[in-house]
Amino acid sequence: MFYTAGGREVRDGGGVKPDVEVKPDSLPNIAFYLAGARDSNEVMLNYEVDYIAKHPAIAPAKEFSLTDADYDEFKTRVLKANFQYDRETEKYLKDLEKLAKFEGYYDDAKAEFEALKKKLSHNVAKDLDYNKDYIKHLLENDIVSAYYFQRGAIQNSMRYDKQIKEAVKLLNSPSEYEKILHPVKK
Repeated sequence: MFYTAGGREVRDGGGVKPDVEVKPDSLPNIAFYLAGARDSNEVMLNYEVDYIAKHPAIAPAKEFSLTDADYDEFKTRVLKANFQYDRETEKYLKDLEKLAKFEGYYDDAKAEFEALKKKLSHNVAKDLDYNKDYIKHLLENDIVSAYYFQRGAIQNSMRYDKQIKEAVKLLNSPSEYEKILHPVKK
């Protein structure tokens, strides 16, 4: 390890460490299945195509937003399509149950396993509500890209980008910005 003339720490082979770290959101499992090829009903794609057909024009890319009524319509379609997806918690619970049976603990914990299964069972409506903002942003981005192409999708998604928000916050704080430009020498 060594330091630059400006006092920045450099580790051999470690790459460049950002001055401000912003942790990305993790993709909710339901969004992965809705947006991906694993949605055999293509309910998200069909909603977007129908939305585009009903709306010959939309607000500028930077301003476009689905209404709560639009999202409720999407949610209704998902539920009517009997949308199903794998939840990681259910997979891990099954694995834990197998392990408990193998090790001989299952009979003692059977009631707890059943209660946990009930608590973790699929509730697509609840998952759609819980992940509403994330799914709504995916829908908005896809719809905007149909009207304004890649440039519009980028403009639209910038409103929600944590890294951009953090960068703007930093640039609007001269003292914090100055600390990064002139770190304390070690």
